[in-house]
Amino acid sequence: MATVDPTAQLREQRTRDVRADRERSVRESVAADALIARLESENAYLRQTLDAEIEPRRRADHLVAGLMERLPELMAGGTAPHDADTAPHRDDAPQKVDVSLNEARIVPKPASDGPASGWRRWWRRITEGH
Repeated sequence: MATVDPTAQLREQRTRDVRADRERSVRESVAADALIARLESENAYLRQTLDAEIEPRRRADHLVAGLMERLPELMAGGTAPHDADTAPHRDDAPQKVDVSLNEARIVPKPASDGPASGWRRWWRRITEGH
């Protein structure tokens, strides 16, 4: 009968455990590398999206600031530039939008005597809030 050396068995078991630990470590490392690559890709996409939105946002802010500067003039009854080609006509004049906290509804414009009076009424409703 052959005698089994308990020390040899222990060494073999430790060797198998070390190999298994190395394999597990390699698998975890590969998974971590894949996760890092995916996160870097997502980060790059989000940066591109942000960069694409910055300039349009600046332009919108600039336009709003310009309108806010003109607001006192407009509220005081200043005249807006009037172009016959872009002025709304009786049939296509904008409608007033009445917005409350609970609902938004469009109020139809009343009939007018002509394109110019419709424009003036619309402008008065918008600037005076009536």
